Amino acid sequence: MQYKSLLVIIIALFHIGCSSIKPASIKSGKNLYETFFVGEDGMQYYLKPLLFINQTNGSNLKLDITFRYKDQIKDSAILNFTIQSTEIFKNLDFMEIKNSSFSVSQQNIVLLFNEINKNDFLSRFSTKTPLENINKLYQKNDWFIEIKNGSQTDVFKASNKTNKSIDILRKKLFILVQ
Repeated sequence: MQYKSLLVIIIALFHIGCSSIKPASIKSGKNLYETFFVGEDGMQYYLKPLLFINQTNGSNLKLDITFRYKDQIKDSAILNFTIQSTEIFKNLDFMEIKNSSFSVSQQNIVLLFNEINKNDFLSRFSTKTPLENINKLYQKNDWFIEIKNGSQTDVFKASNKTNKSIDILRKKLFILVQ
């Protein structure tokens, strides 16, 4: 009886110890996106927010992307982004996502909401672009985003972590989107 109790405790400790081991590096890219089965439309992909930083004023922009894909590109991608800044953005005239070989320009940008977060404003926007454009953007990871509001232009550069994430997503996800 005593041996059985000791054996159960040892097995439980071994199980707890093994389950808490985490891999040292990102290999699958699964922590960068989520997938949802949507029937005949294949899979819906939600790419978790990527961080871009304005080197001039320290504000930031977080971009997340949602799209559906099965066996061919035939739909649009939804681009949602949040600007965290000391100033509030109520509308944008123009947004452009660029890398060294391709750019995506958007003019139909919809304000979703504004809110206050401590001393900053969070301005959330949404727009759509063909999925083919996003696929082309993911071929290079030197992204930056330019937004225009009236005469004001803000440029947000991809953080180092974002550049690594774009590279992983290109190799693990966008290789499938052809």
